Amino acid sequence: MPRCVCGNPAESEGMCVWCLPHVDCVTPDGVRPYLARWTGEPRWECRDCGHVWACLDCVCEASHDCARVSMLA
Repeated sequence: MPRCVCGNPAESEGMCVWCLPHVDCVTPDGVRPYLARWTGEPRWECRDCGHVWACLDCVCEASHDCARVSMLA
């Protein structure tokens, strides 16, 4: 059975039903991906406010109204 890059069974175009809707998603501006030091799990950090996300289904979920940018405006 073919697998999606996330490890779930692939449905169409080599992607699973969860990843397929996010095929065109991009990393939001100011968000950098990295791997957690101890566990190696993916994390995302906002370079402006320092907020960190874990366990996201897609990087598009890291889109936010940055608190630091809002305070500077």
